[in-house]
Amino acid sequence: MSKFVIISVLLIASILTLASSAISPVFGQLTEHEIKLSGNYFWGHGFGEQREGAVNNAKRDLIEKMYVRIESESQFSERDTNDEYFVELKSTTQTNSRIELRGLNYLPAQQRRDGTWESIAYLSKADFNRSINEAETQLLSTLSSSLEDERNGNINAAIPMYMDVLASTYFYPVSFYTQPDVNGEQFELRSFLNRKLSNWINSLTWDLANVRNLSTSSNTEFYFDLQFRYKDQPVSNVLVNLNKPGYPVHTIKNGMATIFYDYKPDELVERFSALLIPEIYPVIEEDKQEILANILPQRQISLEVDFSDIIDIDIQVNNEDPEVWVLYPSVKNLSVFDVQWMFKGESFSTNSLRINPAMLNTDTPVQLTLNASEKLSVIRILTPSGSWIEPTLASGIDELDDSNQNLILETKDVHFEIPGNKSEYIKQILRLKDGVRLTEYLNRLKSSGVLKEVGNKASMPDSDLSYLAIIKPENRKVEAVLSPVVEGHRTNLNNEKTIVDASLPETYAGMGSIWFQFN
Repeated sequence: MSKFVIISVLLIASILTLASSAISPVFGQLTEHEIKLSGNYFWGHGFGEQREGAVNNAKRDLIEKMYVRIESESQFSERDTNDEYFVELKSTTQTNSRIELRGLNYLPAQQRRDGTWESIAYLSKADFNRSINEAETQLLSTLSSSLEDERNGNINAAIPMYMDVLASTYFYPVSFYTQPDVNGEQFELRSFLNRKLSNWINSLTWDLANVRNLSTSSNTEFYFDLQFRYKDQPVSNVLVNLNKPGYPVHTIKNGMATIFYDYKPDELVERFSALLIPEIYPVIEEDKQEILANILPQRQISLEVDFSDIIDIDIQVNNEDPEVWVLYPSVKNLSVFDVQWMFKGESFSTNSLRINPAMLNTDTPVQLTLNASEKLSVIRILTPSGSWIEPTLASGIDELDDSNQNLILETKDVHFEIPGNKSEYIKQILRLKDGVRLTEYLNRLKSSGVLKEVGNKASMPDSDLSYLAIIKPENRKVEAVLSPVVEGHRTNLNNEKTIVDASLPETYAGMGSIWFQFN
């Protein structure tokens, strides 16, 4: 809801009305009486101790009378469909018009009996109307150019011009209208532009393009990249304000915004809300910026970010003391977390785990879980020598899966079964989200004789009997792990959905792949 209250000492209805009779604008023929009573002029009265001061005061009096006070109140609200958030924004702006008073003149200052001076400044309504018409022509010309930019697909050039014209409408005490469209209709310019900008920001689409780990040894940092588009065009002219304390406002450039995040994820998938704010270009004049900051439409959005692929968890052991070994988490990109250990059937909620190596009669599994999340969990085998090995290469593998039964995946398309002697290897493969670590692990399985072959499709003895991992080239992350072919389909072991084998090149175009086959 918007309302605009225009308050002026002048009757606006009379501003655009020209009297039927014209008074000659010749300076010498005008008198104070004619200016005040003719109805064809706006005038201001000024006094001063000096002649020049009286003239300046008269001009200022006229300008103050021409000034129009504009108050704008707006309210914006939006509720998500699942009612998980609600936002309500209210704003108020006030400004004075800055119309240019072309044709301004004044009568010679006359000295009064008390020694002071008085003067009359005046502006004909014809000159005033001419100024308004010139302003209207300029605004409509700019509007026409911006509409043409939008029609040509250059919305990023059109939006700043829409903003500039919208702000300009606040500097005049009259309403401007768009040029007639193909149906002969005209629209009030201010409401037309408000609707344009509102439709634009509410039509933006966004997507989570990437989640990255840029941690260093002394700094832990997550980043996620958001992609914004308008009708398949990369978006600019927008700011993203994440609803998290301490976060800066991020600028969308060429359709992308990168958000820094270094909080403890309670879950691997975090839900965020953010406010999309139109960016006001610095080239727009300062007084227009003040108006736009209070009237531009904004939009609340929600998004989900999955950090699972970049949280790299491991366990380190300090065995310098032969009587007490200290186990502690090694997490390169998660700076704050809750720790839970599982060792020999007991649970420990401590930042580190102290054990007596005499307790290690055989290879012993140790499980580390962070933030009480099964997905933030890792199992390692601790040998009596104090070193770690992968659980699937350990002689104590049955301690991890006593049943050693087949792993059966049921989908609506096919029935796929992973033999029990391979299920633990597959489970560990699915835990590895980094392509480099997965490659290292597969090569170790081949060296130990578990795998027959690791490589590309051409190197497989029978590609239909081979598993394959799909890798994103840009960040070397594992996109999917696919089963061998059953009835012309492969099963995505990550989500148990099926895909037609013949459609792999099209579905994963541009992706890398690692093929492997068990003995």
